[in-house]
Amino acid sequence: MRYTLTLIAFTCLFLSCHQNDKEIIVDVDKEFYIKPWENLNETGGNLQLQVETILKQSCPETSINYYVNVSGSKVIVTLRELYNLTPCFTANEAAHDTIDIEGLEKNKTYDFQLNLKDIVINKGSLTLQDDKYTINMLNENGISIPIKEVLRVPQNAVWGYIAFPNGQERAATQLIDSLKTITAPLSIADGNYGYFNMKDNKVTVLPKVISASKPNYVYFIYHINNKNRLQNIIETAHSTLDYTILTSNGKVFTK
Repeated sequence: MRYTLTLIAFTCLFLSCHQNDKEIIVDVDKEFYIKPWENLNETGGNLQLQVETILKQSCPETSINYYVNVSGSKVIVTLRELYNLTPCFTANEAAHDTIDIEGLEKNKTYDFQLNLKDIVINKGSLTLQDDKYTINMLNENGISIPIKEVLRVPQNAVWGYIAFPNGQERAATQLIDSLKTITAPLSIADGNYGYFNMKDNKVTVLPKVISASKPNYVYFIYHINNKNRLQNIIETAHSTLDYTILTSNGKVFTK
């Protein structure tokens, strides 16, 4: 079963509109959260948009149909409709999708449009710099972009968290000490990097689960200088630990 975007209407009967001289200003209910994101890979990463419906959907694995057009100094992203290929039941979860925007030049500002079915047009700018991605919108009809800027993860970074039960702090310390043999301290600017936040030179990473059996967490970020030994160190970690460890080239180690 296919779902069309409920916010789209062809007249002001279903939209909140008012006249301002010759311009019609349209106010549309917020339907989507949009978040800039960096897709990490071996080539240095590229920009993505993470899209999520604000309302919960009744079908599992509901996806968002979209179209991306990059031409010269203009980027247009159009959200077309919701759809799913599985039987519907009360899933009660947000639909979400990830939109890759490829082929963009660094240190350049693009005219940016984020449209809803070619009817609701949101205009703004998209800026790519060596250290961050920034979205600035003139209007956000039907969408909400609570985070307009994401800092880029520095190359050769490794970060994450280690969770351990009470009384097992030594096992966590041993894993940290092993990581320190192949890394160096990494000092980077405060801000939101998507995968983690930095504040006062301290990293925080959202744990996958706050577990009653493993309530203690150690967060870390380092500059790695020996990638070949990383997997071996992680694989020999104490069995009482849980961890999520990520690298700037897109590798993820989790337990």
